[in-house]
Amino acid sequence: MRRTFISFSAALLLFLQTVQAAEVNPSDIQVVAQALDYAEGLEGGDVTLGIVYSAADREAAEALAGHMRNGVRSGKIVLHPELIEVSELARHGGVKAIFLMPGLEAHCDEIANITRARHLISFADDEGYLRRDCCILVVRSQPTVDIILNVRGAEAAGVRFATVFILVVRRQ
Repeated sequence: MRRTFISFSAALLLFLQTVQAAEVNPSDIQVVAQALDYAEGLEGGDVTLGIVYSAADREAAEALAGHMRNGVRSGKIVLHPELIEVSELARHGGVKAIFLMPGLEAHCDEIANITRARHLISFADDEGYLRRDCCILVVRSQPTVDIILNVRGAEAAGVRFATVFILVVRRQ
């Protein structure tokens, strides 16, 4: 009986961690918009943010896109979502920036290659993506705003930010 309870508890904990990891805080997207406002060469106005997801996490991506349905404004930028399943990213054009949903670790090499080739600004809220050179910026809005710039990734993708932005973010 005790062994069954421990197994059940471990399974429940793993499930809750998975569910929690698949959720992205919608206020993180406001930080994305603010960061894009400092990107060099990005014109103001409407900017499409590709929300890249795995087929298993489509609902979480749709929920995030739903929070953005009226656009997310910051300075000269208004972000609008576009859902992109990771297997379609290589064939998909028209976005200047992408946000990586949780669960894409197995695709990091492919995502990094596409980001470099297309000069995309890639965001995530998971530092694991940064360590794998899968994204250029990690953004988090809770408990406080935290932005980490992958300097090597930004250089490889030809992405530049205003000096004032570089001075206030953490760099790795």
